[in-house]
Order: sequence, then C-alpha cells, then structure tokens
Amino acid sequence: MANDDTINLDVTIDDIFRIAIKREAQASLFYVEAATRVQAKETREVLLRLAREEAGHEASLRREWEILQAKRDVEQAMSSDL
Repeated sequence: MANDDTINLDVTIDDIFRIAIKREAQASLFYVEAATRVQAKETREVLLRLAREEAGHEASLRREWEILQAKRDVEQAMSSDL
C-alpha cells in the first residue's frame, strides 16, 4: 500500500485496521489539543470526553485486530503439516 491514508484496490484487512487505528489516534489528539485552546470549562470537558471516546475506539480496533491475527495464527497452525 503506497500511502497509509489512501485506500486503493490492493487494500488488505490489515491495511484497513492500520488506517482506522491511526485515524482514531489522530482524532483523539485533535480533541486533546483543542481542549487546551479553549477557555470555557464546559467546552473543554466536552472536547476531553470526545478525546476519550476516540481513544476507546482506537483500543477497540486494536483488540479486534489482535483477535483477527490470533485466529489467523490458529488457522495457519491447524492447516500446517506437523
């Protein structure tokens, strides 16, 4: 895959997970940075809540990707000649 941010016809499920995880991390960072720039406490709290939600999405994607990788490892082990 040529660019992490571009999805093309050669995309794999691993590429999709990498891109999605990266984008969730970027979104979380965006909200944290935005929260440091606002004066209103309520707005800052909303932005920080959004940052936590994005971080949660990133963590969920990482867990799902790990599960997928583990399933592939098991399938490969089960199909190999021992």
